Amino acid sequence: MQSGQFNTNKATIRGNREKDTPQKTNWDRIIYLTLLSVAFIFISYYLINRNFFVVGDGRVITNELQVVSPSDIRFQEFYVEPGDTVEKSDTLFRFTFIEWQQSMDSLETLKKRLNDASNELEDVLSELRIKNIEAERATEQLQYFDDRLTQIKKEVRLGVSTVSEMKSVQDKIMNERGDLSLINEQIDLLESRRNNLQAMIANPYGNDGSGIPRDAASMQHIYTAPVPGIVTMVYKSPSEIGLKSERVLSILSEQSQLRIKAIFQQNNGKYLSIGDEMNVTFDNGDKSKGVVTDIYAAEALIDRPTGSQSELEFSVQIVAELKPEDPLELDRWKSYNKMGVTVKKTIF
Repeated sequence: MQSGQFNTNKATIRGNREKDTPQKTNWDRIIYLTLLSVAFIFISYYLINRNFFVVGDGRVITNELQVVSPSDIRFQEFYVEPGDTVEKSDTLFRFTFIEWQQSMDSLETLKKRLNDASNELEDVLSELRIKNIEAERATEQLQYFDDRLTQIKKEVRLGVSTVSEMKSVQDKIMNERGDLSLINEQIDLLESRRNNLQAMIANPYGNDGSGIPRDAASMQHIYTAPVPGIVTMVYKSPSEIGLKSERVLSILSEQSQLRIKAIFQQNNGKYLSIGDEMNVTFDNGDKSKGVVTDIYAAEALIDRPTGSQSELEFSVQIVAELKPEDPLELDRWKSYNKMGVTVKKTIF
């Protein structure tokens, strides 16, 4: 027989295997859920702050000492810059007089300077007496309107007086508070000027008050710090000319009164009390704690759109003044002079 070869391998079917179709990412769903989550977080944050916290915006307020040019001078060199801490009699800057004459140190010139200082001191003292009288009268007037407001509130409840009459008294109280605050600021400036003049008259070439020591061997002079504090601003630079009484730099004195003024909506006033502890957040992110020292009402002029036009109307807001809870925080607050802040406290 004729031998044959047989293929003993099993038959196989050849072909292409279908691959699994990759799942497509549903970006629309992801974006929708992301936006929904952000909206939920925002609404939750808003509702929590609205119903559980009293929040106000404010600013750090301090009284700064302005150092002015003693005469028409040219600045040679500055030894301080904003943020530097200085002690009394520390050198601030070096300068020369534009019109320098040796006769400046003569007896006649000295007499004239002292005479001018004495005349100015008399004017300052006279104005200071007037301002003190005005402050006393404003205080008495404010006390009168406060008492009148208490009485008229009772009369409104009894139907004897109208709400408009009560509103009129409240307006007068706000005006008196503003006038008294302005008078007190003017008194502070006058007292500072009085002290400088008295020191200059007592020692016209000394380091106190005028800051101009006598240096007959040189045309250059130095100006020293009249008080300890922090330099907040330098308005001049070397080689620049400063005219008499022109602002040179400002110092935040250690004796300066410091506070935070924060504004709240009127309906939040019932949650605020003197002595309340509040969380303070500065615009740079730093945090601190403050204590409410004063609360009063203030009117703000608000522009409310009405269709195609807008109307101006007065809105009563609550102003709270705070001081640092920890006295050690005072220097840090001073370094944030004029910075915006947010203050917050829980309602419950």
